[in-house]
Order: sequence, then structure tokens, then C-alpha cells
Amino acid sequence: MPAVAWGSMLVFVKEDLGVTVLVLGLVIAWRFRSRAGLWLAAWGALWLVLSVRVILPALNTGGAYDYSDRIDVGGMLADPSLAVVSLVSGAAKYETVGLLLLAGGALFVGSPLALVLIPTLLWRFASGQEGYWGPDWHYSAVLMPVIFLALIDVLPRLRMSGRRWMRAVGAVVGPAVAVVALALLPGQALAALAEPRTYQQSPRWDAAHRMMDSIPSGASVESGVVLMAYLAPDAEVYWLGNDNPAPDYLIVDAEDWSWGPVRPADAVAHAEGTYPGSSYELVFDEAGYQLVKRVP
Repeated sequence: MPAVAWGSMLVFVKEDLGVTVLVLGLVIAWRFRSRAGLWLAAWGALWLVLSVRVILPALNTGGAYDYSDRIDVGGMLADPSLAVVSLVSGAAKYETVGLLLLAGGALFVGSPLALVLIPTLLWRFASGQEGYWGPDWHYSAVLMPVIFLALIDVLPRLRMSGRRWMRAVGAVVGPAVAVVALALLPGQALAALAEPRTYQQSPRWDAAHRMMDSIPSGASVESGVVLMAYLAPDAEVYWLGNDNPAPDYLIVDAEDWSWGPVRPADAVAHAEGTYPGSSYELVFDEAGYQLVKRVP
């Protein structure tokens, strides 16, 4: 069936989606009494294990899966009650769930497909990384198609109900969800598409590219997220948040959010403090960009 075929492809998108595929397979097996659903569940479980235990460690220079410490499984098992309290604590989690309920008119929970949401929400809320909890990043992208499909699954049953009030709800919930989406849009990242400044070239563009053009092809560079995509085609790029070897070049961008609330004011001092025993010299300082080069 198409759902099994398309669902099986999700394991190649992101490692945690193996659990999502597993649950999707179980839902299909339960709802349609289909063996294909059980095979899909097994497929999802297999790829989850392969992804985090074999493939990603093999591609990692450290030989490990770097995100295995995001959830303290041992601590959760040692104190289940505290784990449950932690799972449901945090304003950002309530915001995420609230927006999901609004986006699906709350009625999507009446569909078995809503169970497919559980794995992603569980790992996000169980993690100690607060960035996973809220709706600000891309982690809810996989949830939205599920919500809408679940709502589509519920609506025909409401509209064919023998109870007038349920038919009335089924008739209005679709337009209501659209109105809610439009009302929430100005506060979402997508609203930036309507802002003229989104299409204006940054005044720092020329400086950034002159700085990056000064880096020799094949050199190793440590950078924040903002410039990494521009650097990657020609350089060996390290993210500043990792435990890296001393790079040939290091960039401090005064406007890159990767640094957090405090950016280093002196790139040379930062580089030499981060990599003791290495010496660096400043080779570019303009428009909030500092580029330092390791001195042999």
C-alpha cells in the first residue's frame, strides 16, 4: 500500500524517524489488520539501530553517535517519577503542544494517526536540551503532515455522524483551523517572507565574501553556523561548538547567534585560549568579522 511505501522512505531522512516509522507501521497493522504494517514497524526499528549504532558512528571521526547523551536514559530509569515530572515541565513544551492543538483544531487526536506524533514529542521533551522543547526550530516539521492527515481522517467521520452537533463541528473545524493559521502567521518565521528586508542584501555581504575568499582552498576553518554553508565547498569546516583540532583559520562573527549571548571581542585571544600551544594572527577585521590564521 502507498502509506507503507512512502513511510519506509522516512528512515533515510533523519535517524530518529526510525521510531516514527515503527509507530506508523504499528498503526497501519492495527487499523488495517495488515502484515505490511508489521514489516514497516520492523523496518523502522532496524534502521533506527543501524543509524545510531553503525552508520553515524562510522561517519564520525570520533567513532560515536554524538547525540546519544541528549537523553539521560539511565537517570530516567533510576527515578521514573522524576522523569515523568520532567517530561511535562517547561513552558516551552506547553507552547509546542498548544500550537499543535491549534494547528489541528484539537480534533486530530481522535485519529490513530495521532499516535505517530508521540516518538518525536517524547524524545524532544525528554531531552535536557531546552532548544528541542519549543516551536522555534525545525523539529516540528515532521509533525505537521501527521496532524493534518489525522485531521483529514477525523473530519469525514464527524460529518457523517448521526449527531447534529458533531456534524456541525465537522463543518466548521476546517475553516476554523485555516483562520487560526492565518492569525498565528505574523508571529511565525514564515512571516519574514512578507518583509521587504528579507530580500535585501546584507550590508556585510561584501566583507564576508572578501574574508572567505582569503582562505586557501582545503584549509580547515572553525566557524559559527551562519557562514558554514558558504565555507563548506572549499574548506574543511568545523563548527565552533564541537571539540575540534586546532584549525588553520578561525572566524569570529559578531552577529552569529552560534556564540550565544557573549561573542569573543578578541579573536586571537579566543583562538589561543581555545587551542593552547597554538599561535594565531589577525588577518581580517571588518564589519564585525575577525579572521585569524594559525602561525606555524
